[in-house]
Amino acid sequence: MKQPEITKIPRSKVSLFFMLLGSVIFVVIGIFMQQEQVSSDRSAQELLFLQGAGFVVMLFFGLCGLVALVRLFSNKPGLIITDEGLNYNANVILWSEITELGEYQNKGTKCILIHINDPKSFLNKGNFIQRNVSGMNYKMTGTPLSISSTDLKIDYEDLKKMLNEYLHQNREQSAA
Repeated sequence: MKQPEITKIPRSKVSLFFMLLGSVIFVVIGIFMQQEQVSSDRSAQELLFLQGAGFVVMLFFGLCGLVALVRLFSNKPGLIITDEGLNYNANVILWSEITELGEYQNKGTKCILIHINDPKSFLNKGNFIQRNVSGMNYKMTGTPLSISSTDLKIDYEDLKKMLNEYLHQNREQSAA
């Protein structure tokens, strides 16, 4: 019996470091926004808005920084590819669910789109943040699933080639 092939692709520590650094900078900006005092050139409404926005900035980027920090010191791979499917960001996608792989580019960043049989059922999976990110992906690209190689320690073209080979291999085995 053939041993299942498993490819583990680690996360890019450089990207995680810059994500953490950016988060820290925005948290500091949020703190300054929170500490804004009433002055003659700002109304009470403007001050309240500024402090509220500062709180939101601190909360959002604080969570982003926490995720980056945890992932920076984690040895878990960013993507696991097996003969059965993919495991990316706690999402398990079977090859049998994938209809095609596509490509999307936004401001120079390329992503591999993973089109699946039933994208709407996937939109209900995961936690609150994962569901919202999947929903935004679905509205922008027509699929809730995408992989950016900037998060991973692999070249985009190599990742695309590898995923296409696995998908093609799975289709051949399913047809046999």
